[in-house]
Amino acid sequence: MSEPDETRYLAAWAERYGALLQTEGEVGFGRSCVGITKDGTYPGYREYEHVEFALLHECPEAAPPAEVKDAYHKHDCLAVLGRGPDIIHQLYAWVRHLEAQGIGIAVLPRRPANDIDALINGHEVPVLVKLAEREPGDVLVIDQAEMRRRGPGFEVTPPA
Repeated sequence: MSEPDETRYLAAWAERYGALLQTEGEVGFGRSCVGITKDGTYPGYREYEHVEFALLHECPEAAPPAEVKDAYHKHDCLAVLGRGPDIIHQLYAWVRHLEAQGIGIAVLPRRPANDIDALINGHEVPVLVKLAEREPGDVLVIDQAEMRRRGPGFEVTPPA
């Protein structure tokens, strides 16, 4: 598949979850990357609470496959370091892996560490989750009690 086709595919996949493809993004302290963002944040497959640093969410099936050599390594999120056709292709391979695993993007509530954290990062965090079914255009929001009940890699069924 050509780079423009992969880029279109990635943008369409992101749009299904209310997210955006970032072809000229930055992660960490200004490191160039390509990734998917939702509300300005790269969805994570392992997220920690910023108050007690307890594990908030984990979806190990969403980790980058072996062919994604340049995945951002300081935060387990959907971002690949660098720019250009090879980096776009790595993100494409990762998203195809997510699709094969039945993984999409959901939003979880988070408890900010303080007022500045709330102002900068808000009260929600996008994460990569295993989905049972999904209606096009749905935006999933899962509360922490339900997330704990279901455990890591939980399945989400849209409301009837």
